[in-house]
Amino acid sequence: MLFLWTAISGWTATLLLGAGIGIPYFVRNTPAAAASVFARLRPHYRIGFLIPAISFLHAWFPMSAGRMRGFDRSGLLLATAALLAMCGQVGLGLTLRDSTGADHRRTQRLHFWSMAAIVSLVAAHIVFNRV
Repeated sequence: MLFLWTAISGWTATLLLGAGIGIPYFVRNTPAAAASVFARLRPHYRIGFLIPAISFLHAWFPMSAGRMRGFDRSGLLLATAALLAMCGQVGLGLTLRDSTGADHRRTQRLHFWSMAAIVSLVAAHIVFNRV
């Protein structure tokens, strides 16, 4: 049962990561209706908070049961780095939401490259720790 909960939470977080990444590109390529950019990106913001929370649960299930010995340590370190980066990404996203002008563009670029690093870390974790 532990394996099932761990797998479900991990793949849910991964799917949410993909959805969260896709939303801004979808919003950018759709015509702006009466809603502001902030309103159209609201699902992106909500998913952005869910991803680290579900990722934490994904890590918590096997850690609380003491079943971490059977997994590759490199993959676990990559996953830990990804989780910490996700928490930083939330803070960066909050900063981005309130920034303007050149600062907005610079923060947006950093937000993008942080996302790319998180995706790389998550992908490496999946490769190293697949069952």
